[in-house]
Amino acid sequence: MKRIILFLVPLVMFLLGLKVIAKADELPGIRYQSHVQNVGWQSYVSNGSDSGTSGRGLRMEAIKIELTNPTADMKLKYQAHVQNIGWQNWVDGGQLAGTSGQSLRVEAVKIQLDNTSGYSVQYQVHVENIGWTNWVKNGELAGTTGRGLRIEAIRIKLVKNSDTTINPTTPNSNNTNTNTNNSTTSTTLKYSAHIQNVGWQQQKNEGEVAGLPGQGLRIESLKLNLENAPSDLAVAYQANVQNMGWTSWVHNGEVSGTTGQGLRVEGVRIKLEGNVQDYHIIYKTYVEGRGWQGWIKDGQISGYIGRNLRIEAVQVKLVKTSELVNYVKPKVAIDIGHNTDYDSGAKGIRQEDELTMEVGTRVISKLKALGYTVIDTLPSSATSTDDSLTQRSDFANKNEVERFVCIHFNVFDGSAYGSEVYYQTNSDVSKSLATAILNNLTSLGFTNRGVKTANYAVLRNTTAPAVLIESCFIDNASDMSKYDPEKIANAIVNGLVSNVN
Repeated sequence: MKRIILFLVPLVMFLLGLKVIAKADELPGIRYQSHVQNVGWQSYVSNGSDSGTSGRGLRMEAIKIELTNPTADMKLKYQAHVQNIGWQNWVDGGQLAGTSGQSLRVEAVKIQLDNTSGYSVQYQVHVENIGWTNWVKNGELAGTTGRGLRIEAIRIKLVKNSDTTINPTTPNSNNTNTNTNNSTTSTTLKYSAHIQNVGWQQQKNEGEVAGLPGQGLRIESLKLNLENAPSDLAVAYQANVQNMGWTSWVHNGEVSGTTGQGLRVEGVRIKLEGNVQDYHIIYKTYVEGRGWQGWIKDGQISGYIGRNLRIEAVQVKLVKTSELVNYVKPKVAIDIGHNTDYDSGAKGIRQEDELTMEVGTRVISKLKALGYTVIDTLPSSATSTDDSLTQRSDFANKNEVERFVCIHFNVFDGSAYGSEVYYQTNSDVSKSLATAILNNLTSLGFTNRGVKTANYAVLRNTTAPAVLIESCFIDNASDMSKYDPEKIANAIVNGLVSNVN
C-alpha cells in the first residue's frame, strides 16, 4: 500500500501541474492590428505591444481588435474618431474601425469591455506632436478631437482589476504593478522646460512634448527627474547653450541651461547612470527651421550644434533594449554639394549645384520621414571653397554623426558617363556604404564606374564613415536623359538604409 501511495502522490501533483499550466495558457488576452499610411495592414500584436509607428510621421488609418480566450460573458467593443467623419459607430469582433484607402487619420479611440469578469481593458496612443498619452481604460477617450492630430501608434492590454495599477509613464507597455499589497511604486520619468516668454511649464510625463514646437519660442533650460527610482539609478543631462557651449552634467531635478539670460538651448544630451539594467533613455528635439529630429539614445547629441538654431521642444522616453530598434536609427549627415559662395560646382547641360540641391533636399526629406536624425551640413555662407569644405566636415563632427553622405555630379568633356562613389581609405564601413549606394544608382540604368578611394577633403576630415557620390555626368546627353531627382534620391536612400540596417 505504501508503494502505491508513493507512486500516486507524485502522479497527482504532476497532473495538477499540467492543469495549472493549461489554465495559465487559457487566460483572456487581446490582439490587434493597425492600418498605417504607406504601410497598409501590419501583423497582429498582443497584450501591450506597439502597433503602428512612431517617429515616422505616418497616420494610423484603421484598427481591428479582438479578444483571445475570452470568458463566456466577456464582450469587447471599440470605436474610432476619424478625420472629416467624427465618431464612428461601435464595432466588435475584429471588425474594422476607421477607414482604408481614404487617406484619413484616426484621431481618437475608445475601447470598452462589457461583462468584464474582473478584467479591464487599458490603452494608450502615440499622437502627433504629443507622443504617448497616459493610459486610460474601459471606454475612456485616448487621443484628441478637434485638433487635427493623427494617432500614429497604439498599445492595448487586458489586465485583472485586482492586481494592476495604471502607470502613465511606464516605458514598456507590458509592465504592470502586480504586487498585491500595492507597496511597490514604479520608477517614472518626469521633465519640464523653461521657455522664452512663458517660464517653466508643468512637468511632463514620459513621451509628452515639453516646449512649444513651431511657435518660435526657445527652450532656455530643462529639468528631468526619475521619481521613485532606486538609489543606484539616476538620469543625467546637459545642454549646449548659446554663447556658452556645453554645460556640466547635472542630475535628477537640477537645472541644465539658464533662466533670465535670454539664451537658447541648441543641443541636449541625456543618459541613465548607475544600475540601468535593460533600459535605455531615448529623446528627440524640435529644432528651429528643421522640425522634429529622429529619436536618439543614451547621451548622443540631439539638436544642431554650430548653426545657432534654437531647440523649441523635446520628448523623452524610457525603453527596453528590445524596443530600441522601433525608435532609434543612426544619425546621418547629408552634404548637398556646392551651393555656397565661391563654390557653385561644375557646368554641363545643367549647373551642378542645381542638381545636388534637387536630389539632396529629397534625400533629407525621405530619411526624416523614415525616422532618421538628419544633419544638413550645407553652410549658410563661406569665404572660400576651402572654408565651405571645412565647415561641412566640422559640422558633421561636432554633431557626432554616424554616417556622412556627400552628393555631387560629375563632368568631363561630354564623352564620359556613369556613376561612381568614393570612400575613405582603410575604412571597410565606408567602402560597404559606397557599394550599397552605387548598386542602387546603377539599377537606374547608369553605367557602373566602381567604388574608389580618394583624398577629398570631406572624406579626409570627417570622423564618421563617409562617402562622396558622383551621381552621373552632367555634360553627357545620355546620362542627363536618365536624370530624375526623385529616382536618384530614392536610390541613395535605399542604399544608405540597407547598409546601416
